[in-house]
Amino acid sequence: MGDYTAVVIASDLRRTGHFDCSHKMITKLHENVVWGMRGNFVSLPTDCPQRDERLGWTGDIQVFAPTANYLFDTYSFLDGWLKDVAAEQIKYDGVPPIFVPWTPPPKDAVNPLGGHKPKPHGAWADVVAITPWDMYQAFGDETILEQQFESMQLWLEKGVPRLANGMWDGARAQYGDWLDPKAPPQYPAHGRTDYLLPANAYLVFTTGLVARIARHLGRSQVAAHYTKEYQRLRELFRDEYITKNGRVSSDTQTALTLVLWFDLVDEDQRAHTAERLEWLIKWDFFKISTGFAGTPLILPNLAKHGKLHLAYRMLQEHDNPSWLYSVGMGATTIVSQFDGIELTISVGTLGQLATRWIRQSGPNDFIQSLRFGLSRGVPSSYCRRSLTVGTGMEEGSGPTSARRYSHFSFNLVRLSLWSLRRLVDAAAGSLVGEN
Repeated sequence: MGDYTAVVIASDLRRTGHFDCSHKMITKLHENVVWGMRGNFVSLPTDCPQRDERLGWTGDIQVFAPTANYLFDTYSFLDGWLKDVAAEQIKYDGVPPIFVPWTPPPKDAVNPLGGHKPKPHGAWADVVAITPWDMYQAFGDETILEQQFESMQLWLEKGVPRLANGMWDGARAQYGDWLDPKAPPQYPAHGRTDYLLPANAYLVFTTGLVARIARHLGRSQVAAHYTKEYQRLRELFRDEYITKNGRVSSDTQTALTLVLWFDLVDEDQRAHTAERLEWLIKWDFFKISTGFAGTPLILPNLAKHGKLHLAYRMLQEHDNPSWLYSVGMGATTIVSQFDGIELTISVGTLGQLATRWIRQSGPNDFIQSLRFGLSRGVPSSYCRRSLTVGTGMEEGSGPTSARRYSHFSFNLVRLSLWSLRRLVDAAAGSLVGEN
């Protein structure tokens, strides 16, 4: 082995965020995410760098951007790529391709991705609105919202294939909750969640988000239009998928997570829906039972709805499928399938396996932010912040302390009474600002 030298290739991004805690496997999971990101940020945000794909998948960066923006200064990197997304949209009738740049196979080739021309996919295409908003929240520069606003409108007004009522046209194929752990290996899009439910949930959410961005930019008439459309689509979604008591037609962790996180259940239904999600998590013994649409949101969603103990329990699960399973198997990056290392060793089925897949990095945003009782506020001037606090976990149940330090906006942080109490309790706690 002395004859070989490994060279790490990645775009030269300034490191801005760090994390470690007393739970060694969670610290290692965070390190794996960092290495996975470095391998996937080479000129454009790809999904995996180790096989013959290496494509700028829109869905992957849509769910990973908050983590990426914390770990590195990604503003210029993602700003340039989003301009490419907008340019591709213009070429393809308002549809953002599933990966950018769009590099389709020959027209006469069998193409499972939907033909020579890119096809619209919910959650993937919604990157045009969600990622600029994530960047604004991370960096405080509203230029990105102005720059990409036409792209957002183009998707909603022209790109989305709709039924007469404005919801997604069910005749179009969707990735849905891609790679649901219980989907047949040969059919990774055939998960248990209705394949159109994630697309319609994202449609409602994105419409409301564009209304919010329009208000922020002072475009009151546009904001009023999308607000009205959001309210109308939300009711259509509820009629289609949610019972009056808050049960969801697809009784899965992904479906319940989406309707809770995107505020698609009414307040009097929320507790019932959250309790059903808790039951399903316990039914699956705290193992991951979500695919592409549900995995990035399930932990923060549990914390948001008073189920923080479940989020901690899921995060610490070691059995397959779980985030720490691959860590226990010696992984140094994030794999696309939670049993990916087992597949590689015992079966060798590498067709769908990506060994540096950023999409499965869902816990990172959760452990980087919420664990400290801190939340994003209004973007403002930047400083450096170091923080060591107790995690709120019972002794022996997991990490008893954690530390993160980063460059981010001072006003991005709101300290709750819970946070202040933890800061006082943590003997090693520090809060240091630098200009």
